[in-house]
Amino acid sequence: MKKISFLIFFSILIIIFSLLFFKSKGSFSSVDSGITKVFSPVGMVFANSTGGVKDFFSNLGNIGNLQKENKELRSQINSLESENARMTVNEKENEALKRELGFKNDSGFSTIPAEISFFDPTNIRDTIVINKGSNDGVRTNMVATSEGFLIGKVTDVYTTTSKILLITDPLSTLPGMMTTIDATGLVQGQIGNGLQMTQIPQETDLKKGEVIVTSGLGGEYPKGLMIGKVESITKKNNSIFQSASLRTFVNFKALERIQIIKN
Repeated sequence: MKKISFLIFFSILIIIFSLLFFKSKGSFSSVDSGITKVFSPVGMVFANSTGGVKDFFSNLGNIGNLQKENKELRSQINSLESENARMTVNEKENEALKRELGFKNDSGFSTIPAEISFFDPTNIRDTIVINKGSNDGVRTNMVATSEGFLIGKVTDVYTTTSKILLITDPLSTLPGMMTTIDATGLVQGQIGNGLQMTQIPQETDLKKGEVIVTSGLGGEYPKGLMIGKVESITKKNNSIFQSASLRTFVNFKALERIQIIKN
């Protein structure tokens, strides 16, 4: 083992003295050039590897920055979309309130504004519960409207809440009339938020699109409240009456605010 170490040490000395000898003779430049040529590929490989590693980590940093920027942009977009949704809802509510106010001013009715607390949870009856009751002046048989369109009548009143039977309920029946024809009939609720007008005289020249309003007969509903529009007409031979399916002006499943007519 000692012999091998001595040989290695001796070999190193020989290399050093040889380099010094060539240096003194002016031949070191050629030797240096040879050494450089021998070891330059290794240096290039190492340099290239170092650069590649550096670029790799640099790209990782860029990806991280891009992900951070994308996250910030997505957050800004979500915030803008949320703000836009709020503005749209507010605009819709403002338009609805304007129509409510316009109806109140034009009709001259004294009304009680109310909001819907919930729909019939059993889904058997077309009824709603509102957040106004006897404390607010609500009484049974008062008529309810939405943006000027008839929606129903108060049937039960409690201290702070009331129940309204919608005109689409099968138990709801009210007298109606045409706006351009001197004819009347009975409007009854149908399962599935529909309306049907019956007992229309057969000789009445009823057309699709005819607007139906309350006739005021019986005194339960004020005259002239808009109910719906004729969607289809059914005539039967040897019958003195015809009937019509009506399309309501109100989306009863999307009701939010209503007005209770006091007088």
